Amino acid sequence: MMACLQVRGLHINLPKCEMFSKSGNSHFPDTVKSSILPNLEILGSPIGDFIYCSQFLAEKCSLQGALLTDVSAVDLHVAISLLHMCGGYCKLVHPARTTPTSLCSDSLKFFDEEVRLCFASCLAVDVPDTQWHQAQLCPKLDSEECQVSIRWWLGLNTSTASSCPFCPGAVLDPLGHHATSCWHGGDVVTRHNHLRDTFAEFCHRAHLSVRVSEVGYGLSGDHINTRPANVLVQGWDRGKPAAFDITVTSPHAAECREHSTNDARCQELGWVCIPLAVETFGHWGKEAQNVFSRLASLLSIHQGRPKSVALFDIYSRMNMCLVRSVSRAIVGRVVVL
Repeated sequence: MMACLQVRGLHINLPKCEMFSKSGNSHFPDTVKSSILPNLEILGSPIGDFIYCSQFLAEKCSLQGALLTDVSAVDLHVAISLLHMCGGYCKLVHPARTTPTSLCSDSLKFFDEEVRLCFASCLAVDVPDTQWHQAQLCPKLDSEECQVSIRWWLGLNTSTASSCPFCPGAVLDPLGHHATSCWHGGDVVTRHNHLRDTFAEFCHRAHLSVRVSEVGYGLSGDHINTRPANVLVQGWDRGKPAAFDITVTSPHAAECREHSTNDARCQELGWVCIPLAVETFGHWGKEAQNVFSRLASLLSIHQGRPKSVALFDIYSRMNMCLVRSVSRAIVGRVVVL
């Protein structure tokens, strides 16, 4: 075949060729890479049974572990740059995304621990679980949003006396109160939905049966097609579903208002009404604190980590989501830094 191709001016680069067969490479040169079905590698991703995929990822992680050992031995600034830019997750992001989680979770946990040890070795400190989980949080704030969030938190001026672009005639106050409560422009709805989805994600991780934005089908009278539950969790309170309603305002006032508004609707459906109220600065109401504590207990059981770490993760993710939404609401209304 090669001779026929060469007559026509075509040449085969054998090391670039790969053969897939059921019995192995017996008729081709040894320079041709051979894979025996059903286990094979395509474009850097393993395809096959559990043992093959696990071994493939384990070998990848082992090679990167040797690299991390060398990284921790160089200058601190160089080591941190290498770890951040090319020695960390980027080495395994492709096989991690193309391999089922059930086949690669153990190898990725091992690699994550190797990265953690390398980072601790570079700084010559011990990194506890709480700080490591906090370091994994991604704020996703650009430079302008980060500056605005700091100024807003410290009570500094966040805007001039210009008008709100979404509310003609409404003047933007320096402390950002209008920007964080303006119903025009979609920021309030977006903030609510982000908090709702983040809370629902934690419920899913705790192996709870969750439905989002549950419409009150079966209600009578004025309650038809209302939404007494932003997040509905089955079997929360003595077998009854819990209707969690998220609101951003004064926690005590919000809890009283949500109970007066939704208790009758939830009682008609056999649900328990539990408002999750929070201030824009991140203070959660009493009922929300109790819910987070119970959710952290369930997460600690299913994920095998301390309750304190799980609780810290819940508050960190929820409050970061809140800060991000508030910052973007202020930035979107002509902020002057």
